[in-house]
Amino acid sequence: MTKFSASLAVLGLLGIAAAVPAAANTINLNTGNGSQTYIINADTLNPSEGGTGIAASVVNPGNLGGGWINNLTSEWISPSTRQDNKGSETDTGFVTYDVSFMLPVGFTSPSLNITLAADDWTTISLNSGSIFYTGPTSGQWTTDTVVPTGSVAGFVAGLNTLEFIVHNTGNGSSDAGGGPTGLDAQVSVNFTPASAGTPEPATTVPLALLGLVGGIALYRRRLASNN
Repeated sequence: MTKFSASLAVLGLLGIAAAVPAAANTINLNTGNGSQTYIINADTLNPSEGGTGIAASVVNPGNLGGGWINNLTSEWISPSTRQDNKGSETDTGFVTYDVSFMLPVGFTSPSLNITLAADDWTTISLNSGSIFYTGPTSGQWTTDTVVPTGSVAGFVAGLNTLEFIVHNTGNGSSDAGGGPTGLDAQVSVNFTPASAGTPEPATTVPLALLGLVGGIALYRRRLASNN
């Protein structure tokens, strides 16, 4: 009976082990100091000052004052390293920032967390899909905005790309577009990887039942041989 009880205990442990989910993974996509590089793939404001290519971390954003001083763990990025003397800009247009990341085959439960400030304001999309967020066009650099991302869909195994289009209204008379432009985004992607070697529930349950039936048969056979 002791051996049979031990067999049941082992089966129970195996069932518990099969039920333990894989630990969630997090990818840091913060601007400026994240694990991935932000690429500018369009700049209709001042192409000669940066244009396409790797976005630059802004030098000493404290000189800009206002919303450019915040509590985010990310950093300001822009087409040019210096944005503190852009008050004479009158351009109307946008700068597009892309950041890419990889998700493994079999991932589950993807989620996205974004808190940002943008000058003037931004839209966000995933994998060239529809825009899932549009910031307040009156000026989004004045506060750190928590982006609602609960309904974001379209994550795929392999390469994924988040796209931030930062708009500049360009009236040339105040910082409502005529001043600096940039993006400061605290971003993370969370997901659960596939569990290597862990049977699916549809497989685990029949295996456990088979082991239980085999244990009972073995116990009865030994009991009969001892009588």
